[in-house]
Amino acid sequence: MAEIPVPDFLLFDKMIALCKIKNIDVAIAVNKSDLGAGVYEKIKRSYGDIAENIFVFSAKTGEGIEPLKEYLKGGTVVLAGQSPVGKTSIIN
Repeated sequence: MAEIPVPDFLLFDKMIALCKIKNIDVAIAVNKSDLGAGVYEKIKRSYGDIAENIFVFSAKTGEGIEPLKEYLKGGTVVLAGQSPVGKTSIIN
C-alpha cells in the first residue's frame, strides 16, 4: 500500500500562482478522502476563494468522483501533484 502523502502547500501555492498569472482556471482535486477530513477542510478554507472548483473524492472507493469526471469532460486538463496522490487513478 502506498504511503499517505503529506500535502506540500508550497508546491500547491506555486502551481496556483502560475495558473493565475497565465489566466488558467484552477480546480483542486483532493484524493484519498476516505482517509480523513482534516487536510481537506484546511484546503477548502485556504483555497476556497482562489480555486473555481474544489473536488474531494476517493479514487479507491469512487465516492465523490462523478462531479470531478463531469468537470474534466470536453476540455484540456493538466493534472499536477506530488507522488503518490492518485493522478493515474483519476485518469483510469
